[in-house]
Amino acid sequence: MKKFKLLLIGLLLTTSFSMFAQQTVKGIVKEKSSGEPLPGVSVVVKGTVKGTETDFDGNFQITKVKTGDILVFRYLGYANKEVTIGTNLNLTVELEDSAEKLDEIVVVGYGSTTVKDATGSVEAITAKEFTKGNIVTPENLLSGRVAGVNITTSGAPGSGSEIRIRGGSSLNASNNPLIVIDGLPMSGTAGGSRGVLASINPNDIDSFSILKDASATAIYGSRGANGVIIITTKKGRSDYSLDYDFQMGFGEIKDRVNVFNGDDFRNLIALKRPSDIALLGTASTNWQNEIYQKSVSTQHNLTARGQIFGFLPTRLSVGFANIEGNILTSQYDRATISLSMNPSFLNDHLKVNLNYNRAFEDNRFADAGQVASALRYDPSQPVRDNSSPFGGFYQHFTRDAQGRVIMQNGTRNPVAALLQNNNSSDVFRHYGNLNLDYKFHFLPEMTATVNLGFDKSIGDGTSISALNSPASFNDVFIGNDSAYRNEVLNESLDTYLNYVNTFNKIKTDITAGYSYQSFNGSGRDTGNTRNPNDQGATTYTNTPVVLVGFLARAKFTYNEKYLFTLNYRRDGTSRFGPENRWGNFGGAALAWRISDEDFLKENDVISDLKLRASYGVNGQQDGIAGDLYLDRYRFGNQNSQYFWRKSNTIYNPFRKK
Repeated sequence: MKKFKLLLIGLLLTTSFSMFAQQTVKGIVKEKSSGEPLPGVSVVVKGTVKGTETDFDGNFQITKVKTGDILVFRYLGYANKEVTIGTNLNLTVELEDSAEKLDEIVVVGYGSTTVKDATGSVEAITAKEFTKGNIVTPENLLSGRVAGVNITTSGAPGSGSEIRIRGGSSLNASNNPLIVIDGLPMSGTAGGSRGVLASINPNDIDSFSILKDASATAIYGSRGANGVIIITTKKGRSDYSLDYDFQMGFGEIKDRVNVFNGDDFRNLIALKRPSDIALLGTASTNWQNEIYQKSVSTQHNLTARGQIFGFLPTRLSVGFANIEGNILTSQYDRATISLSMNPSFLNDHLKVNLNYNRAFEDNRFADAGQVASALRYDPSQPVRDNSSPFGGFYQHFTRDAQGRVIMQNGTRNPVAALLQNNNSSDVFRHYGNLNLDYKFHFLPEMTATVNLGFDKSIGDGTSISALNSPASFNDVFIGNDSAYRNEVLNESLDTYLNYVNTFNKIKTDITAGYSYQSFNGSGRDTGNTRNPNDQGATTYTNTPVVLVGFLARAKFTYNEKYLFTLNYRRDGTSRFGPENRWGNFGGAALAWRISDEDFLKENDVISDLKLRASYGVNGQQDGIAGDLYLDRYRFGNQNSQYFWRKSNTIYNPFRKK
């Protein structure tokens, strides 16, 4: 009997240990319809703040969980799923598209709506729909994802892309869309940067909203003519996670333009111009092979999220990108730090969103014009020639009677042009915003929003070429040694009221507000310090540009099927003179949700059908040549003289008489 009791106690202890022992659960999360892995899925132990996210391949791992714990899987656009931990510690979880996909939030100008209630041409792209791969700059997350949006890049590492939404709208002014990040309209960056989005880590992007038609972009008035891209960054949250993502990419230009090799070129010259055969060399150089290189790129991203001090959801992200170009000397390095804090107070009546970002770019630019030079240069000549006065690189030249080097006409050695020239820059940029949303206690249907933002960048660049560089040779060996520094500051303030209420079957959503933004810039250019004929350093300060706008939007929905939206904005810009300073912009849109009508509600073929009609007026005040009304001030140099013609002679009023 005693042995039986001991055995029973042992079994109970073993059972208790197995039930309450802490274990490690891992697995993969996939999309049910396609079987594709889902990155960035939130995995949380129900009732706790313990959790993680799936990696790029959909894998996850959580430690210290017990049998009977429930894992909750959440991903935007998909239905939540709960899985109870049992004996299986290696899970395969499939998520289904959410039946409430039409209720997904879409960010529009100065507010938000849903896919279901949008009247203008607005498209939202979230993380699950981003273009996958070795993405270096944010706009490439959209490549091929949005109808009517074309993104073209030069192929240089980190290079800014040409973005066109439904084509261009101007012959001479800018055709670039307005880009808004967390409510902050971005407008350019310091010289030396590869583009306005180059300093932004794609890993920090949560979603894009693209406003395409005139009625949707009218709320941005004089800056909406080319469409608007609204970027929302990732925020902090209460569950804890620490993620590390590493990517490595390899690049190579495989195709070559078919040109003559050395032997074919010599045969051609012997046939067509036999008197010139002595000018050719004995080599056979494929200059395309010489200027192209295989590239290796790496990206590291470390992200920590969780609630600190018991009330402050926080996200901290650090990223490093090292990107080689496929042309000799082309290199792009970027380091980024991103911080987001998103607390709420007063029983969620006051919501605070603080975003701050710092970015450091190191660039070395390769002259893409040498690709064309490689197609034209003499294939019978070698890359290097030890007897050459051009630093050991072959170059066509002769000498005059005094032995001075005379450069012959024609293309110059493309390899020397790349290796003997160093055009580089360092760019520091920091930007961010503080957004306050307050829902009135005495009138909960009304919300007041204040958004303060800034964007400052400083660019330092140098252009140095060797004294004996054939690319910079001009009668004498001078080379180039120049530097520049410029600063750009963008500051903004937006404040608006939003009132949402339902009266019987009519839902009203009314917004009215004020917008202010200013731009300042200054810079300095040393000129070529090696050239005695160069005019020397110049310093300039741009006249500040100020934009002021008054905006309003009214949206009405009847019976959840008939939608009507009105937008209006009155914009003023200091770019223009007083008589042309102010402009009025507006838009209207109608929509009919046909799929909600009784005759289509039970239809198995049509799940969502909407008929839309819209009209809008937009403007374009940015990128106008010469800034028209504005002046740029520079410190004087010897060119700061004005001459008048008097009696057929040049009159200089500053000359002593």
